Amino acid sequence: KEVRRQVNSLTADDLLPGAMLDVPDLPRQVNLASSRLGSALAVKLSDDFCFSSLAVLVELPPKDDQSSDSELEEHAREGSRFYALHSNFGNEDVASWLRVKLLAPHSLCQALAWLIERQLKCRRARVKQRPLGFTAKELLAASVNGKSEGKAKASGAQWTRVVRLIRVLSYCGYLQSVRPRAA
Repeated sequence: KEVRRQVNSLTADDLLPGAMLDVPDLPRQVNLASSRLGSALAVKLSDDFCFSSLAVLVELPPKDDQSSDSELEEHAREGSRFYALHSNFGNEDVASWLRVKLLAPHSLCQALAWLIERQLKCRRARVKQRPLGFTAKELLAASVNGKSEGKAKASGAQWTRVVRLIRVLSYCGYLQSVRPRAA
């Protein structure tokens, strides 16, 4: 019964994110400091987002950061980290439909850590039938102080970085914009 409820809750965006339409042209590696993926998405502080049911973001261990075949290596700077985004992920027998390696500048690492933690909280809440999401403003605050509560002084440059992050993650199917319901 629970499995049926979970399957019935999947959306078209869960099953086929926009990036899947660009395969095989989608870059397998993305520099979050300069990417233009998803640039058509307009983002406001008040916008609400939720996580895809079929995507996950994980920080790669430092040993994976040192792979010499990565074209991202030349852009990596002190404090930057690598992440892997898996969409429609498989298991040991079947690969993910989409796997993108992300290079995050130090200025976005707190935001990414917050997103990973928030997704876990949202998944636990979904099991209890309480859907959770977040606003762009909460992510901006997390990018500055590591948590979404309280006032955070963010520069215009940091807002630009957070918008770029939201656009890339939305394009790749990790985030979905939550549209207000019509009254």
